[in-house]
Amino acid sequence: MKRGLPRSPTDGARKRLKEGLHAYLRRQGWQLSRYPVSYNAAHKRSLLLDNLGTRLVVDIGANTGQFATELRTYGYRGRILSFEPLPDAYVELSRNAQRDPGWDTVASALGSTDGVIAINVAGNSVSSSPLAMLDRHSDAAPGSAVVGQVRRPIARLDSALADRRLDHLQHLAPYLKIDTQGFEREVLAGAPDTLKKVSAVELELSLTELYEDQPLYDEIVALLDAAGFRLAGVQPGFWDCQTGETLQVDGLFLRND
Repeated sequence: MKRGLPRSPTDGARKRLKEGLHAYLRRQGWQLSRYPVSYNAAHKRSLLLDNLGTRLVVDIGANTGQFATELRTYGYRGRILSFEPLPDAYVELSRNAQRDPGWDTVASALGSTDGVIAINVAGNSVSSSPLAMLDRHSDAAPGSAVVGQVRRPIARLDSALADRRLDHLQHLAPYLKIDTQGFEREVLAGAPDTLKKVSAVELELSLTELYEDQPLYDEIVALLDAAGFRLAGVQPGFWDCQTGETLQVDGLFLRND
């Protein structure tokens, strides 16, 4: 007698298998979901860049290039200009960018002046800042405690772009990303001309003070509102895993016109 093909699992069996797999992954600290999920920030950003027609992303506080690498992973093919002041992080950043002809790097901090500035180096590198870190930050992320200090070049974004002949930006629909750990006010103060030309700004908004004399979310929202931008999106960011409190979010701002 001819054997028939094995019967496929019933809908109930499929459902139990799926639920069991999800439960196992959750116990291991993972979540399985259909791609792309609606709240995936990188996916939403890729749609926005395409809709804006962006051909230049200015990546301030690039660290080792995590943001730029994510842009490429999600399909962005325009130019990237990354700024990173920390020597060790910059070595890795430049190594990551060297095979990408559309990705340039600059070993400098950005702020409201041109010159030299002292930067407090965090143990995890990404939390480094010219501002003094407060206990609220290091308590929430013990690996972020300051381990040293370096003096590095600092420039105004307006002058840094002019030096690279990028002061005429409108036709590139630039996207400005700022990740400077409480130093956002100074970066914006050094970029009045640039802000007139960019299409969008993405930066951290702190809900509580994590660095000495840093601006909180309401001040940054007001500064960008005065520059002609509206808050168009918020994504969860740094949070305290001991208390569940959200300490920072990533804010997306679009030009009003």
